Amino acid sequence: MKRVFLVVSSLHSLLRKYRGQFIVAAIASVAAGLCSSGILAVVNCRLKGVVVPYLPVPALFALLVAIYLSASLLAELLHLRIAEAELANLRFQLSKQILNLPLRRLETIGSGNLFASLTSDLDKIILIIVKIPSFILNVSTAVGCGIYIVLVSPKVAAMILVYLAGSAVLYVVPFRLSERYIVTVRENWDDLCRSFHSVTQGAKELLMHHHRRRSFLMERIQRTCGEIQRNMIKGKSIHNFAYRWGDTLYFIGLGGFLFLAAPYLALPNKDLTSIIWALLYMVIPIHFVINWGPNFQDIVISIQKLNAIGFSFDYDEADEDIAGAEAPIREREGHPLLQLTGVRYTYFNQDEEGSFAVGPLTLTLQRNQIIFLTGGNGSGKTTLMKIICGLYSPESGEIRWNGEPIDDSNRSLYRQFFSVVFSDFYLFDELFGLDKSHCESRAETYLHRLKLNRKVSLNEGKLSTIDLSQGQRKRIALLVAFLEDRPFYIFDEWAADQDPVFKRIFYHEILPDLRSRQKTVLVISHDEAYYHVADRLIKLEDGHLKEENVAGEAGRLAATGA
Repeated sequence: MKRVFLVVSSLHSLLRKYRGQFIVAAIASVAAGLCSSGILAVVNCRLKGVVVPYLPVPALFALLVAIYLSASLLAELLHLRIAEAELANLRFQLSKQILNLPLRRLETIGSGNLFASLTSDLDKIILIIVKIPSFILNVSTAVGCGIYIVLVSPKVAAMILVYLAGSAVLYVVPFRLSERYIVTVRENWDDLCRSFHSVTQGAKELLMHHHRRRSFLMERIQRTCGEIQRNMIKGKSIHNFAYRWGDTLYFIGLGGFLFLAAPYLALPNKDLTSIIWALLYMVIPIHFVINWGPNFQDIVISIQKLNAIGFSFDYDEADEDIAGAEAPIREREGHPLLQLTGVRYTYFNQDEEGSFAVGPLTLTLQRNQIIFLTGGNGSGKTTLMKIICGLYSPESGEIRWNGEPIDDSNRSLYRQFFSVVFSDFYLFDELFGLDKSHCESRAETYLHRLKLNRKVSLNEGKLSTIDLSQGQRKRIALLVAFLEDRPFYIFDEWAADQDPVFKRIFYHEILPDLRSRQKTVLVISHDEAYYHVADRLIKLEDGHLKEENVAGEAGRLAATGA
């Protein structure tokens, strides 16, 4: 019953926006089903020579057929429109809710699992909406046939009802046995999506190493596909057994009635013929309902998968603009720009045993400074950067921006003060979220400055190409950061992929220019030759901060407090 409640509650959340259309479609489906079973009654009347008052039998037959056709088409059209509209909503809402998750949660879930949910799970859930009219129609047809049998012989109807209840229990057992294989197939699909991601993102590395490519194809792609194949065969074999077992139970019931119950009840031949006709007419509706078993099973698994990543079907809550609902961040005079006090964060690596802790950290950053952050690999620089810009929430301690405490109530707004170029940045081909009409003239200046004007142009907010070298792509990312024009800039190893000319431009021109424009800049860098550019040099070792001396004039002034 928990599984049924899970599906029903999810459907209620999905369909409540279409309550009127759904009610009309349900009424039309019921009408079509009853007309279908009514056609059986009319045929039996004709065979028995029964006269229907006020309406000739042929006219009644034609009327029922017309209502059946019109009502069934109306129900299917309405549900098709509902399904397509809701599929679009689901795709948008899942994408939105994914982006509302904390970054660490996203990193833990993994891109493969998210991609699988965005594709396979949503389509399976929408399938139930598409099939609801057929389900209601066939159930209504079966119920109509049952009512007809009740009118012929209430005793036979009661016997059939008891037999169907017992058969339903016997029919469910095989599906429960197959569930573990179907769940495993869904887990295998997550693995395969991760492998497909590796194929596209690691194509160069795979092409450059024959043995690596062969090993990857054999040990990841082929093995996962083989596991899906084996588990799918086992699960579907049990499903097929359940189908045939359901058919067999139906035939056993039909034979039992014909050869045992009918002689025992001494039914007249005309009543026996009518009941047999009704039972045979119920074959297709019952078979359709039986076929819902695997679909229902897949839908339950998909809903559980979506629930596991925190997806909510309640769009009233999901549609809320989180950033717009947050508490405003007030400007306070006489306070440092950014303060971290006793901040601590523990990083659990799911691929390795143990954890890594950053902090407790106490750090004060003033306005209009260039701060270099250095440290060895694994020292926690990237983690600290994500804490500073609000992507990670510290597990203890306090962050203040202009003296205003930052917590979950205003963290999203706090992130809007930062422009960040990550070391593993993603480059969009369009300037989403920026005023495109005012960006083009400024972008042209920056493109010349970054020596990209001959390779890239900006037209209506779209970049002409992003098919560039890594160093050039980083310059485009820097361009986007310039256009964002925010008070705090963070560059994570930006110069690592640049040639010596652009390293000098970055350290000697771009960073001082940002400071002259009243920007604060945090640079994660290992370029010791340029440390003199910094106002402050901070070293992170094993999750703890250490202030270093800066050789340059700006550094000496900062160190003396001038």
